[in-house]
Amino acid sequence: MSGYTGKVTIKAFELGDTMVTEGILVYLHTDGTIKINATTTAPPLGILNAAGVAGDVRDVSLFGPIVLVRCGGTATIAKVAMATTIGEFIDATTDNQWVAGLFLETGADNATVEMMMLPHVTNDVSALGGS
Repeated sequence: MSGYTGKVTIKAFELGDTMVTEGILVYLHTDGTIKINATTTAPPLGILNAAGVAGDVRDVSLFGPIVLVRCGGTATIAKVAMATTIGEFIDATTDNQWVAGLFLETGADNATVEMMMLPHVTNDVSALGGS
């Protein structure tokens, strides 16, 4: 993704639960599936676009754009991401850290992974190289 476009980002995820209603809030879990209930303090992922049964793959309208980031240590899917002082991203470890996004995949040190930027970060689009 090159810069911030302001458009809704849609990404497909496997359902971890049967979801009989579209348009509901969903959360990403550490097994890579989406569910209705959060098991962590991570923010919601987005809005489910279509109902389905567990194991189906469905589109989710995400609450922020997807960017590729470099890991400065451990990056765990469904965990909030914080920036290091050298611009890499790692799992946030305490509630008082400023977080930039939500990891959409797991990665080790120096890996490149997808991260959904949280809305408070995208308020200043100049930081993303967009206009």
